[in-house]
Amino acid sequence: YIIEAENNFRGLAGKTVGGSYTKGQQVTILPSGIETSIKKIEVNQREVNVAEANASVVLHLNDQRTVVRGSSIVPTSHLPQTKKELKATLCWMDHTAYVPGQKVILQQNSFRTPAVIKEVIDKVDIHSLEQLKSGGTMTLNDICKVQIETEHPVSFDSYTENRHSGAFILIHSTTNNTIAAGTLH
Repeated sequence: YIIEAENNFRGLAGKTVGGSYTKGQQVTILPSGIETSIKKIEVNQREVNVAEANASVVLHLNDQRTVVRGSSIVPTSHLPQTKKELKATLCWMDHTAYVPGQKVILQQNSFRTPAVIKEVIDKVDIHSLEQLKSGGTMTLNDICKVQIETEHPVSFDSYTENRHSGAFILIHSTTNNTIAAGTLH
């Protein structure tokens, strides 16, 4: 969220989902790749030198860079993966079965991008955790490993490293219903 006021105040409000941020630290805005540094950090309307993980913060950058909704501001020394081809595990949550080539919207936190499931690799038997052939289908409550292609690059850590940036939902492009929840590998 971008906060702007009359007195040339511009802050970027959000939540730290992993690691910490310090005043003067070099950061990269993703997915654009623009580098800058942190001029000031506010927590609970007070200026602080460090913001820890899971804190609601307002970051002030040293230059007026363009940051759009859904962008991630990450320490330049700890960049996540940024890809358009994603491997994921999904739980299909829609009463309507998956249709190959179906257009969806991938949402990760507040970032959204059009996407399509390119391949249903296999299904997971929920009782034995055995990998089963999928036949390219997914129905209600199926857990499947899939290959997803997105229109715009997605910046993420694997779910095992950071559950906030490694999780997402899929939204039906015409009904806006949530049709799946997933984790990134």
